[in-house]
Amino acid sequence: LKEPSVHASQRSRSQTNRSQANVQQTIDSVATRVTIDPEGQVMKRTTAPLLLNYLISELVNIFIVFIVWHYSSATAVSQLSVAYPICYFVSQAIPRAISQAQVAYITKAIAESKVKQADECLAYHFVLQAAYFILSLFFAFFLSISFSGQAQLADTDVNYASVYIPLNCTLGTLLSIFNNSTEALLLIEGKNTFNMVRSVSTSLLQLLFILMAYQFSAAQKEETSLTQMAIGQILGQLVPAIVMIVYYQDFKPS
Repeated sequence: LKEPSVHASQRSRSQTNRSQANVQQTIDSVATRVTIDPEGQVMKRTTAPLLLNYLISELVNIFIVFIVWHYSSATAVSQLSVAYPICYFVSQAIPRAISQAQVAYITKAIAESKVKQADECLAYHFVLQAAYFILSLFFAFFLSISFSGQAQLADTDVNYASVYIPLNCTLGTLLSIFNNSTEALLLIEGKNTFNMVRSVSTSLLQLLFILMAYQFSAAQKEETSLTQMAIGQILGQLVPAIVMIVYYQDFKPS
């Protein structure tokens, strides 16, 4: 016997309602308060803040190199010329590249109403970042051992290889993943002003903590260690990360 048309119609409406609820839940899981934008305005609004964030970040790194060159010994400068770009690339550049690729794909998927693909991309993003963090741990361990051996560092400089490199390549990578991921979500949601404040505060805090380390060394009449610069960089990223955990509403149910 065939099912009565009334029951079939009710079941069809029930399935439709469940499908709509699933779609809405998926949209909310990608990023709350994101509106579907077929005209691609989301991507256009993220371009200028993204470029400005890069500019601010690079200017700060140039200034940090200048500070180390000005206040540190010749040995520290030679060490910096080798290890600082490597640590920066490992802990900052790659996590940022992964997050910005996420921004580009998710905004494009949302504009094309491909909600499922956007949701999957967000999940894969965090899996990829976690895998990269594990890889950075092995890289930091290998680099700290090989660098101290090949550079033939004096006993007083061993802490440079054993502390500075692992600190930047592990804690720096972990904080960079978190800060860049929240930056990606803020850009997607169009919170450009708040994102700019967060980016500038991160850069200024890094400079502040590094300058405090140098002033402390000068007061003690000791040579500034690049390990102190690493600690300053970590603290500069840690404070905004804590603020984001407390403030950012998308990490808790709305």
